[in-house]
Amino acid sequence: MQEFDLIVIGGGSAGMKAARTAAKAGRTVALAEERELGGECFWAGCVPTKALVRAAQVWHLVRNADKFGIHPDVKSADFAEAMAYKRRVIREVGGDGTGDAGLGAMGVAYYPNRARFESPHEIRIGGEVFHARRVILATGTIPAIPPIPGLAETGYITNREALELETLPPRLVVLGGGPIGLEFAQIFRRFGAKVTVLDHGPQILPREDIDISDLALRFLRDEGIRVLTDVTATDVSRVPGGKRLVLRVGDQDETIECDEI
Repeated sequence: MQEFDLIVIGGGSAGMKAARTAAKAGRTVALAEERELGGECFWAGCVPTKALVRAAQVWHLVRNADKFGIHPDVKSADFAEAMAYKRRVIREVGGDGTGDAGLGAMGVAYYPNRARFESPHEIRIGGEVFHARRVILATGTIPAIPPIPGLAETGYITNREALELETLPPRLVVLGGGPIGLEFAQIFRRFGAKVTVLDHGPQILPREDIDISDLALRFLRDEGIRVLTDVTATDVSRVPGGKRLVLRVGDQDETIECDEI
C-alpha cells in the first residue's frame, strides 16, 4: 500500500494551498478532487459571477446613459455573448497551466477521483487504497436544496447550471434572499428576465444590518425585481410552458409561474 505523509481531499483554493505548502516542506503529498481543480469560487462562484455582474452593469449603465446626457445607439444585450465573455474571463484568470495546476511539478500526486475513508488512515481514491499519516478535508460546500414538495420532480437549477445557460430564462424565481441569490437576481434582471426573489425570513440579507437590507431591497425593487419575504413555497409543479410555485404569504396563498427556479 502506497503511503503519503498527507492526503488532501478537495482541490479548491484551500486544499491546493495545503498540498503545495506541505510539498514545499518536503512531505509526500497526494490530493484527490472529483471535479475541477480550483474549487467552486473559480468555476461556479466568485470569478464567473463577477464577470457577469460587470457585463450586466455595463448594459444597465448603457440603458440609463441618458441620465448623464449620453445617448448611445445600442440595440440590445446578447446573453449568450455575455456568457462567452464569462468563459474568457475564467480562462484569463486561470491561465494556460497544466491539467494538474502545476501540482505534479511540485511533487504532489494528483488523483482526479472521489475519495473516502476506509479507516482513520486508509483513504480509497477511485479504485486504489492509500495510507496517510495525516488527512486534510477541504471538500467545500454544495447548494442546499430546500425540501419543497414537487421541487425535485419539477426541476431546478443551482449556481452551476445558472452559469452555463446559453438562453436567458424569461421568468426566473430565486429561492433565497442572501448575497448569492440577490447577485443572480440582479444579473438576470438586468439582462431582461422577469425576476422574483422569495425568502422565508423577515428580511433579505439576514446577516446584515436592517438598514443595509432595506437599502438593498429598495435598489432591487427600483430595478423591477419582485421581492417577497416571510414567504414559504409549499408546492412546485410543471404547467404548460413552465413551472408553478404555490406560496404561503402571511395567511394568504398565491401562485407564481416561471421558466426556471
